[in-house]
Amino acid sequence: MLDLPRILIDKTNAAVGTTIEDIGETGNTTPEVNLGGGYSRVAVQITNTGANALVNFALLGKTHPDATWENVIITTAWATVAERLLSFIGAPHILAASAVASALINVEGLHQIKFQADADTGGSGVTIKGMAVV
Repeated sequence: MLDLPRILIDKTNAAVGTTIEDIGETGNTTPEVNLGGGYSRVAVQITNTGANALVNFALLGKTHPDATWENVIITTAWATVAERLLSFIGAPHILAASAVASALINVEGLHQIKFQADADTGGSGVTIKGMAVV
């Protein structure tokens, strides 16, 4: 087993629109979380900081730095425990205004991950906090 440090995740998008977009591309931060392929799980808390509901939430992943982004967990897959989604509380893909959801995700084999969301008419805000563990 690799002796890797925990990676803290802290991503925000204060102005999520009505088309799917990255969470965390603000200021000096990028939406990507670089796992390097050595982590097995990510635990996250998703907070809708805006006045409108989210209508979609997605986890994308890459298996190599030069690979293309692929959908890992999208839309209603957030409501069913499966190989990638190990457990969840709430439903981030339809997260109401000011609501919170959380998830434990299997990220084995992924080099990078990022989250995306879109909101109902009027937009919203999203904050994702969590950590990656070996």
